[in-house]
Amino acid sequence: MEERTVGLENKTLALFFTFGVSLDTWKNKGLFERELLLYKHVGKRMKKIYFLTYGRKDGSFYSELARYNIIVLPKKYPLPNWLYSFLLPWIYRKELSYSDLFKTNQVLGSWAAVFSKWIYKKKLIVRSGYSLSLFYKKKNYLLYLLGRAVELFSYSQADRIVLATKQEQRFFHRYEKKIIIIPNYVDTSLFFPMASKAIKKKDSSINILYIGRLSRQKNLHSLIAALEGVSNVRLQIIGEGDLSNDLKSLAKKLKVSVDFLGSRPHRELPDYIRRADLFILPSYYEGHPKVLLEAMACGAVVIGTCVDGIKTIIVDGVNGYLSEPTKESLASTITRAMRESFRHDEVKNEATKFVSDSCSFNRVLELELSNYI
Repeated sequence: MEERTVGLENKTLALFFTFGVSLDTWKNKGLFERELLLYKHVGKRMKKIYFLTYGRKDGSFYSELARYNIIVLPKKYPLPNWLYSFLLPWIYRKELSYSDLFKTNQVLGSWAAVFSKWIYKKKLIVRSGYSLSLFYKKKNYLLYLLGRAVELFSYSQADRIVLATKQEQRFFHRYEKKIIIIPNYVDTSLFFPMASKAIKKKDSSINILYIGRLSRQKNLHSLIAALEGVSNVRLQIIGEGDLSNDLKSLAKKLKVSVDFLGSRPHRELPDYIRRADLFILPSYYEGHPKVLLEAMACGAVVIGTCVDGIKTIIVDGVNGYLSEPTKESLASTITRAMRESFRHDEVKNEATKFVSDSCSFNRVLELELSNYI
């Protein structure tokens, strides 16, 4: 690792946050510790990292992050985010002119970093995070075209492009020489398997766990419907979103036992995962879902849908189970997973091995540091 850091101690990185996102957003969604972990380690090896955020109150994090050489540059003026994003290169012109590298946390909002590159002539790393156009394609064709335009604009101007999966790379083959694959990482010092005898259950019911946003993308209506009439099963849902009230009404109507637990701090998630009999991600589409990787790292028996972003992670019957994103298929797959309890130790071992081999934090940190040389 040491040779990867040679020359970084005198460099300053400016990180442009995703459009509209603040440190406060991370905190409220329980993502703060997970999202910050990488930059805590990178910051210790660099002269300085600037966080350019969209939070008016993000200055309150200054003292907490300064110890990691991270300097928070909060939203200075109460402007609409779209206008602020265009003015950002001039609002923090002193800090940006002193920086050596620019990087985007995701593509959405990347235009601020591109304009800054034009003005200050610095190297630009565009991190995708997830494919904006593929995400929008499932929702609205006009949004898809807009997302595609933003991607092509930022990728054409980038010196390096960071994608999470090779699957995503094939959609941007014209920029192949710029692309580096850095998967989402898992903090295996936090997410690791616990011995079965150390996990105490309150009753004999089957506990199924979901963690994530309560949005249409996540297909939770189908999951709840799949559990209708299934006895001795309890579903726990951790997360918040626009569909919260709809999902609660559906669970009540179908008489499905569901605990809506709201957001939970990231450090508490391993305990929920370890106590679950099954972890499920029933989405219509995903990028490279961190929560699925974290569940696998904890040795969970995972169920995911056979869709982009999941089917490249789960090998059916090997390190988890795959289902179609329909209530009938979800019901069938849940039944199959419960019936094959005799295979669970084998499946869990394969899941933890997959994460250890491909997504461990140390491996990803090494790839990340190589970006900045």
